[in-house]
Amino acid sequence: MAEHARVWLLRDAEPTWEKLYIAGCTVVDTHDSAAVVEAATRLADRVTVDGVLCSDEARSVPSAHAAAALGLPTTGAEVVGRSQKPDVVRDALAAAGVPCVAEAERRADDLTLDLTFDIACVDGEPFPLFVSRQIDAVFPELTGSGHVVDSTFADEEMTALAVAAQRAVGVRYGVTHTRVRRTARGPKVVSVHWGLSGDLVPYAASIAAGVNPGRVLVQVARGIRPDPIPVRARRVAAVRFLTAQADTAPGLVHADETRLPSSVDVAEAFPAPDRRSTGPGGGTRSLRYAYSVVVDDTVEGCARALTAAEKAFMPRSKGEFRDGTTGVPDAPVLPDASVGPVR
Repeated sequence: MAEHARVWLLRDAEPTWEKLYIAGCTVVDTHDSAAVVEAATRLADRVTVDGVLCSDEARSVPSAHAAAALGLPTTGAEVVGRSQKPDVVRDALAAAGVPCVAEAERRADDLTLDLTFDIACVDGEPFPLFVSRQIDAVFPELTGSGHVVDSTFADEEMTALAVAAQRAVGVRYGVTHTRVRRTARGPKVVSVHWGLSGDLVPYAASIAAGVNPGRVLVQVARGIRPDPIPVRARRVAAVRFLTAQADTAPGLVHADETRLPSSVDVAEAFPAPDRRSTGPGGGTRSLRYAYSVVVDDTVEGCARALTAAEKAFMPRSKGEFRDGTTGVPDAPVLPDASVGPVR
């Protein structure tokens, strides 16, 4: 976003790495709509504010209040808040004649396709940006969490349904990621969420399809239609997160760049393990300790590159730590992020 606008951040704490990309910051409780509106109003008294945007669904209602208070493009806090309630979303979809997945169907084992559409909306007109699917649904042999971005995943029927969902929910200005599932009875909408997809999917889309997510967010916040998606040779991109059990002990890793194919865009360890729930009810947890992003002409090529990237992370023996001690000798080790990115 910083390449296309001067960004002023509203944040719960002082910025750290963000300082490289922002013109300034106001520390405020970003879950408090009144506080966000006051902070945005004070800022608008000092500088010209052309748009308000939010990348976190949990803070989208205060963001919508701020945009409305400044007379800037917004879907409206009432619609934003209402659309975050699954039952309300299903009712809105049903009222508009848009088929949606019932709760029982969410656990169905016979689904044939489950896609996520990232869509920008300006003045009520939807603009599909890119489509992704979870990696395990593409290649069951690719264990672990991840996503693949490929423009050929979606057919016209599923795309049209995702677009119809934006109108049914009442999105006028904003970006959503909308899940659509193909069932035995045809495609149905699973959910509509505010903001771009997470898990580096927008970055994967930028290298696969030439979409510039930061520029799109700036354009939508200003009420401007996003640039047309560039016509280019079809590429596929994928992101995969390497995980380990929550009781894994930290250790050292050597990222062997010589084992990476050229299709690996980046392979990097996290500065600190990222705990994620992997079981129903959050009972089982795992650690995300590294990730890789790859780009290729085919999904199969991405699969091979992701496998190679995983093998490039080579931890030391179990229980061996930086100081030579063996505090937890039976625990597997995780990479040390101090090795930095491979690419």
